Amino acid sequence: MLIDVKRDCVNYAKQLGDYQSIDIDTLATKYCEALDNNDMPNKNRYLSALILRFWYVIDKLYKRDYQLKLEYEDFFGWLVEAINYAAKYRGWLKPNAKGKTPNAQSCINQCIATIRSQHYYAMNLDKSKVNQSTISLDRVLSSDDSNTTTVGDLLEDSDYENARNWEQSAEVVKSYIQTIINDGRPIDAIILDLVAFNEVEKQTKKITKEIDENGNKLIKREVESEFWAHKLVKMLGNLPEGYSKYFADTYNIGSETLNAALEKVKASNNQKLYRYMRKCFDSCRGNLKQAFLR
Repeated sequence: MLIDVKRDCVNYAKQLGDYQSIDIDTLATKYCEALDNNDMPNKNRYLSALILRFWYVIDKLYKRDYQLKLEYEDFFGWLVEAINYAAKYRGWLKPNAKGKTPNAQSCINQCIATIRSQHYYAMNLDKSKVNQSTISLDRVLSSDDSNTTTVGDLLEDSDYENARNWEQSAEVVKSYIQTIINDGRPIDAIILDLVAFNEVEKQTKKITKEIDENGNKLIKREVESEFWAHKLVKMLGNLPEGYSKYFADTYNIGSETLNAALEKVKASNNQKLYRYMRKCFDSCRGNLKQAFLR
């Protein structure tokens, strides 16, 4: 039960004294030090204190993402993932790095959003989640009536039905994106990364009322998602703080190549960004499925 987990966290955090008065930067930095030194007692203490400071996020995610029909324990897991993700990259401890986050709280908040997006993406790929929400990626990418390739064709394949672990799914996509970088197409790689690991779908909530065989009234809630080109272009034109560092840490790409691509994207208006997007999808059509089938 989550209440027992919280009790354990409080017991560990109390070993630090008045943990509620310790600022988040200090808690996060000390947690990183404990990780580096494999200091298990302090790892438990500082992680517990951080979890308690961000405990409100669990309820926030539960209410925001009710359509996923997950339990509070699931969102607790997301929070722990996000804190550890932040502890891995430590953006607040790199003063000379581009895209540095101003403090640990901002870094953890960004990581919470990232982990949430990753789980959404993993669930979209996992056909076993079909009963949790109705996912539709049937938006045709081309305006050419003879070309009916959809976003789903690019990002889904039957092989993914057996790849139910997020890391496995993500690594396949990242591997393909790396081939795009190696092929000298960094802007295409940026576009595909945004599609794969961020929320670029339009969600439509649908509520229907039904009567079961016993005459009981039932309320059925469904959420349909479809690729939203406008959202992708908007995100492309306003890349989040720290995206350059994230991309450089995730993929093998030279700093000059990456910076040149990002500057080119930044200097482009929406019309040109749409052209980049269409060109990217046209170039990747078919090749992405072959990459997934390897």
